[in-house]
Amino acid sequence: ELSWENGNTPVAKGDVLIVDEAGMIGTRQMARVASKCQDIGAKLGLVGDPEQIQPIEAGTPFRDMVARHGASELLQIYRQRNTWQRAVSRQLAAGETAASLNAYKRKGHVTEHADRDQTIDAVAATYAMDVQSNPSQTRLAFAHRRKDVHALNLTIRDALRSEDSAPETV
Repeated sequence: ELSWENGNTPVAKGDVLIVDEAGMIGTRQMARVASKCQDIGAKLGLVGDPEQIQPIEAGTPFRDMVARHGASELLQIYRQRNTWQRAVSRQLAAGETAASLNAYKRKGHVTEHADRDQTIDAVAATYAMDVQSNPSQTRLAFAHRRKDVHALNLTIRDALRSEDSAPETV
């Protein structure tokens, strides 16, 4: 949309515009994109999961379209190569979140900590260890609240300094 607003034409007549994560688009934005594609003579393809992250704006047009008209569904899982991970992905898709988390926990891929500070310390330590063992790799650490992001950034920086790691942007 920004390209169109700036006078660019990233989509031309006969093109197909594929919108990934279409479930995150609200009603007004979906209408603008669909209308623009129709005006141009381009086709619009929507890809996403109507049960994942919902739009910030009002409306759930992708979910509504899937409910009304149906959709194709990808059944083969490629990202997870281990059989147990594929099974857990199917559980997640079916809404069995607790069972999925427990499966990852049994395999040692989920850790728990007593409180926020212990969690931040553990994430920072793991981050610093990963920097040491894989210095050329890119990594991200996420937190939900701004104050947690700030605390996590400070703690990671301290952990990197104490590990004598090369400074890295966090």
